[in-house]
Amino acid sequence: MIYSETVSVKLAEEVKFFLQDKLERCVSEQTRVWLWKSIASLEIAEKAAISLQLAFSASARMARQATLIWTESERAQAHRLLPEWDIQHWSQEQCIRTLLLLHFPSSDRAAYVKTITQLFTMADIDEQVALYKSLPFLPYPEQWAAQAAEGVRQNMVPVFDAIALNNPYPYRHLSEEAWNQLVLKAVFNDRPLASIQGVYVRHNFRLASTLVDFIHERWSAGRTFPPGLWRFISPFLTSVGMPEVHLVLQGKDAIMKAACVLACYESNNKEAWNLIQAFPDILRACQESRLTWHTLGK
Repeated sequence: MIYSETVSVKLAEEVKFFLQDKLERCVSEQTRVWLWKSIASLEIAEKAAISLQLAFSASARMARQATLIWTESERAQAHRLLPEWDIQHWSQEQCIRTLLLLHFPSSDRAAYVKTITQLFTMADIDEQVALYKSLPFLPYPEQWAAQAAEGVRQNMVPVFDAIALNNPYPYRHLSEEAWNQLVLKAVFNDRPLASIQGVYVRHNFRLASTLVDFIHERWSAGRTFPPGLWRFISPFLTSVGMPEVHLVLQGKDAIMKAACVLACYESNNKEAWNLIQAFPDILRACQESRLTWHTLGK
């Protein structure tokens, strides 16, 4: 799943200019002066690492606006840079910290990796969130897969969300085992599954089979599960999940029934397709894109 470093370097430069332009127009004069002084300090090789650490920590104090307002044009530009980039979820603080990371010299791979790894080690929750959200743009993308997998194992919801939701890094670079763990944890903790990116690229039978077992565990315990779970099973309905789909479609849970119809609609299973002809209204909603995993999640 590794994407080329050449693409990563080009993307990093484009994102750098994009964030600089946005911050130039949105931050206070005091923050602007501080930011450019901090960026300039990163050009002094012997002091770059400590300068990054100090500026990264000070960003919380200097970014006085908790949120940024993104225009439709800016969201479109972010999408052009990286189709999966949902910029509306990025705060001023996260933009500043990512910009600092992108200005930090990266020609010496060993030194770069050492410094960024130290940042992860010392980071508080907000700093970790910014680091994980910046992963799609950092040099040496394959270097951070183990770090991202470690982040998935943490029990801090904001950190997990920064990795798992609206972030293309996991599906591009995590191993199948780490990817499956991310999805399972999102399911267990009732996170918005529709915000996990690259699902159709990373579908795998092992995950689908595990989720079917999870469904039975929940049913046996008289508990519910997120309807978006069926999205991860749909490509494998020829092998697993069809008996469970039949049970749901015979039941009274309208949302779960809609999820199963959508899963069948997206599958290449003839049996599944024939089955959902009995639900023309839901099927029509699928065909007209009124019923999607995002609308279902809402």
